[in-house]
Amino acid sequence: MLGWVSLLAGSATLEHDGVPGALTLDSPVQEGDVLRTGPNASLHVVLTAETGFALAADSELRVARLRCGETELALAHGRVSNRVQKLGERERYQVMSADLTASVRGTRFWVARPLAEPQITVFVAEGRVDVSRGDTLLSSLTAGQSFPAARSAAPGDTH
Repeated sequence: MLGWVSLLAGSATLEHDGVPGALTLDSPVQEGDVLRTGPNASLHVVLTAETGFALAADSELRVARLRCGETELALAHGRVSNRVQKLGERERYQVMSADLTASVRGTRFWVARPLAEPQITVFVAEGRVDVSRGDTLLSSLTAGQSFPAARSAAPGDTH
């Protein structure tokens, strides 16, 4: 499965198979790619007609899994806003950051992990988002709710 860049403002790069390159409008985005936005930049990626994400300025995100019915994004730092169409029972869309995972079935939400702050925040604009640490459900959020959590150092976490 492929995504593609639908909006690009400012400077952003895409690292594919360890090779960094510039992004342009309509650039393809694949599983394993790392996206980085510069200061005052934003980047929107369309995955399907009604599903995609927007990466804010000074952010870094790895597209950990991008397969039919399975999307996993790994936010190293910054902020990613997501719009997810209603998913089937076996489909999943997750945003991971450090040791927290935000899982949805269809909603609009964002996850923020400021580089200089030890806190990850999940905010739900519409729908429901489950926030977990490992196999432990920490919170089930609905529209208008947020979950701040102090981040614990995950093995191999360098950000």
